[in-house]
Amino acid sequence: MKTKLKCILLIDDDPNDILFHKRAIEKANVECEVIAMESATLGLEFIQSRGNNGNTQRQPDLIFVDINLPAMNGWDFIAAYQQGIKTVGLQTTPIIVMLSASGSQEDEDKAKSMGVVSDLLVKPLRKEMIQAIVDKHFS
Repeated sequence: MKTKLKCILLIDDDPNDILFHKRAIEKANVECEVIAMESATLGLEFIQSRGNNGNTQRQPDLIFVDINLPAMNGWDFIAAYQQGIKTVGLQTTPIIVMLSASGSQEDEDKAKSMGVVSDLLVKPLRKEMIQAIVDKHFS
């Protein structure tokens, strides 16, 4: 049985991309909490804060993370997520979708090799892309 989508976490350093992604989510008629973080570090801190035992706040069901982020890029985020997820105590395992400006074969291969990455999509997110992810994992 698939879980209902309650919370999306967007991780992207570009405020314009975040705004565009939020609009695409609205156009896809996805009704859930949407949280945006402008760095991978803030995204990890958010996940950890939501995963602490006894925390009643919603945990992300779906995470969109940009590959090209300053300081800690999307690949580093995935590696840190994989290392720390066991100690965080999330009640569910979120679907993780990497976002790329290029969609290169190298990025595609690396995303597949990461294990926890569901898909790699070329930015910007569009309503059809979001609907496909929701249909695949949450309908």
